[in-house]
Amino acid sequence: MTVELTTLIAIPKEVWEKEFAAFAQQAERAAARYEKAPPGDRREAVRYEALCRALERFVSRSAEENSDWWRWDLGDESIRILDANTQIFRHPWSLSGHDVSGSLKDDILTGIADMDSDAILFEVRHAFERGTTVIMEELSGEDGRLSRPPEVWKAPKTAKGVFAAIEARWRDQLEAAVADDGSPLIPSGVNNQVLSEGLREFVSAEPKQKPVNARVIYRDGSEADPFPLRALRLKESSANNLPILRVSLMSMRHPEMDTTVDAAWLRNGHVSLSRPAAETDQFVYKTSRTQLRELAEEGCVCLRVYQTGLEPAVVGFYRAVTEHLLAQPASIEVVPFYHDSREDSYHEGRPWATK
Repeated sequence: MTVELTTLIAIPKEVWEKEFAAFAQQAERAAARYEKAPPGDRREAVRYEALCRALERFVSRSAEENSDWWRWDLGDESIRILDANTQIFRHPWSLSGHDVSGSLKDDILTGIADMDSDAILFEVRHAFERGTTVIMEELSGEDGRLSRPPEVWKAPKTAKGVFAAIEARWRDQLEAAVADDGSPLIPSGVNNQVLSEGLREFVSAEPKQKPVNARVIYRDGSEADPFPLRALRLKESSANNLPILRVSLMSMRHPEMDTTVDAAWLRNGHVSLSRPAAETDQFVYKTSRTQLRELAEEGCVCLRVYQTGLEPAVVGFYRAVTEHLLAQPASIEVVPFYHDSREDSYHEGRPWATK
């Protein structure tokens, strides 16, 4: 496997401030504005990327003209180590000599002790240049060759039909996740009821079971925040004496639902935007955490949720429910309702209510 080559360039501080600092400040301001931008608005992200690319070109050109500048070529393994020991997101000019020397071996950074302590370390990623070719030991067999890829998952013979196969696959993912083997949950394409009831079953914990944070990856490759499994002591029935609030999970998905519900939990226009699924998940999660907290302040209520099947919305909502109940047990009860198209009616799912 050939990996990307990265070069660290030490730029004298006076050169940085004279030629590059203004560009870097513009990029940092764009990154800060992007953090505050509405979901789906990527204009500041595009601006940030353009500024970083321009700055990288200028730095590379200056480095070619100044052969006395310190520089170090880093392979993929070194970059992974740096990523693990520093913040995951960083500007190309964020690393300090301390960050680098504290993370990497001395033989990789020959001469860094002689570098001016005020110099700015700049990461240049050479996207179209070949780096080192490595074979990961954990993928190698006894003869040094790469092992075969894992076998393709196949539905059990007892799973008759597409929906049964999807349910079996979802259950397999949940079981692997609670076994804490690092396997991710992939909720994309999972039926609404199967998705929700599967999460409900595996969020529930017995006294000696340890909680597990399961990775969540969507079909588009975006990764959401982990989902806490085996985290709550849940009961099988909700209280009968609580005030009931009926909500659709999202507005404008099924207008015929309007006669059944009191309100919509989420506005469709805020959720159904063109963006990575993990961002939709995060938006729903944050919105739901706020609304659950505000609702609980008015007293315990039974929230009946008439669901629609947008997977990031379902996962984000129930992550919020789980974390709310972890923080404030018994402050709210959530009961899902699923539409049965054959009978044109709704049936009740298992409640999310703590003991």
